[in-house]
Amino acid sequence: MQKSKRQRLGHRARTILYTLVVSLSYVGAGAMVGWSGSGLHHGTTDRKLTEQLTNGTISLIAIPAAVLTVTACLVHRWYYWIGTKSFLLAAGLLGVCSALLEALATTFWCASASRILAGIAAGITLTLVPGYVDDFGSGSGGGGGLRVLQGELLAAAFPLGVLVRFLVALLPGSMIGHNTSAILCGTLSGLFFLTGLLLPESARYLCATGQVERATEALQRTYPTGTPAARQSMEGLIARWQLPAAFGLRPPGLLEAVVRQGNLMLLVPLLALFAFQASVGAVPLLFYLHDVLPQLGISTEPGPNGGPSAGTVAVLLAAVFAFAGPLASWLARHRHRAGSYPHRTLLLSSTLLMALTMLVLGWHCHVRGTHSAQPNNFVAGRHGSIVALALFYACNAVGFQRVPWALLDAEVQPDLRFPLRTLATVISWAMVYLTVRLFPILLRTIGIGWLFWNAALVALFAVAVLILTLPRGDYEGHRKLGNDLSSSSSASSATSPYCPRPCAHCCVCSRTLAPLGPSAPPPATLAVQTPPPPTDAECGAS
Repeated sequence: MQKSKRQRLGHRARTILYTLVVSLSYVGAGAMVGWSGSGLHHGTTDRKLTEQLTNGTISLIAIPAAVLTVTACLVHRWYYWIGTKSFLLAAGLLGVCSALLEALATTFWCASASRILAGIAAGITLTLVPGYVDDFGSGSGGGGGLRVLQGELLAAAFPLGVLVRFLVALLPGSMIGHNTSAILCGTLSGLFFLTGLLLPESARYLCATGQVERATEALQRTYPTGTPAARQSMEGLIARWQLPAAFGLRPPGLLEAVVRQGNLMLLVPLLALFAFQASVGAVPLLFYLHDVLPQLGISTEPGPNGGPSAGTVAVLLAAVFAFAGPLASWLARHRHRAGSYPHRTLLLSSTLLMALTMLVLGWHCHVRGTHSAQPNNFVAGRHGSIVALALFYACNAVGFQRVPWALLDAEVQPDLRFPLRTLATVISWAMVYLTVRLFPILLRTIGIGWLFWNAALVALFAVAVLILTLPRGDYEGHRKLGNDLSSSSSASSATSPYCPRPCAHCCVCSRTLAPLGPSAPPPATLAVQTPPPPTDAECGAS
């Protein structure tokens, strides 16, 4: 009877279902950003941006990014005490509480509490969900296609939350739109909490805490076990996840993971990409999008000549941000299957196009300011700025929004992905906070045109870093970056030669694990009967 129930929903379908469930938390994180740019808390007239944004409003806009940064560090520190599922359920409850406070907020402090809770929930989500999806997707038998689909679902869910907020902002009546937005976000968070009760605990976390039987049961939900080879691969994967605890290693901290990874000449530029991810301005601009569009000549109300309003343009840009990445991935699906997706080339070309669009937008603002005596209805210029912004967000969706994470996963050791991903999240959202706080100050001092030009310079500097520090795909003597490792990392992770002991002389110990074979001991007992750590002689140190 139990076997027939399992056959009703295969491991591939169950993996996609679990990914859809946790994607709801990403929608909530995007809704946190969408609140800041939805226009519900700003004026609806064409006043200047510096007049609309008071210190209190700027604090409400920026505080979730700061809270998210701190939360990511705390989640990493307390993860092995609490676990993935408990953290995610707490994020769902915090999202519901944040929505209730938002709907009932009548004072600045109540709104601040709502934003803080939203930042904590988003920090938990962005820190744990990527690794959690990797855990129950590690046994997918569909090659790289299913792993790519999981990544695209997560990447599209964040801007989808922004799109939901912007769509609700188009509803007539500020209070109706405000309450509807809060109720909708609370419903999504509540749905995530209820469906999250059915999610399994992370098998990697269970192995790290010695709960091997529960880890096996959790992994069997998404791992194909129909053949002896598949069952052996799953057992080897569980045995591998037990190795750090077997060697008596405590989980590495954020900076300790950087030291263990080694190869700082490559790792530091990779982490710098996440600072550029925020500094080029795509995500920070979402916080002020409804305020910036009038500065480009786009009115907050539909024009008499049929021109789109700022709210409509914001919805268009959020839709481009949400669906451009999945569309590009679908068009290049044959490259994914072949394991030759051009991540580095795509990031270079998209960043160059982003810099070009920022230069064009800066010139457009300069022309509007120079010819301010003329009528303020530059139809051709206004449409051109919309096209430039759409191209900017499309390039960011296919480039900086996805590629740095793929490059980081391809480079780092599997057992160090969690702390290094957390460190990348901290770097990215700390830069988002700084950019969001500096945006009004720079706007008052240098103007919006020069602000766009400075963003273009940052993008060009990112291109220089990419060219000078990251190796090409055909670079001899170094592992090829940008490969879609999802098709091979899962199958090989159970038997790949890797020792989690951090040697003082090398990044990865040269002592290898014997591949699992018919004569090998049961993998479940491998963690208990592991030999002592290798000596310097065994490690090959001179």
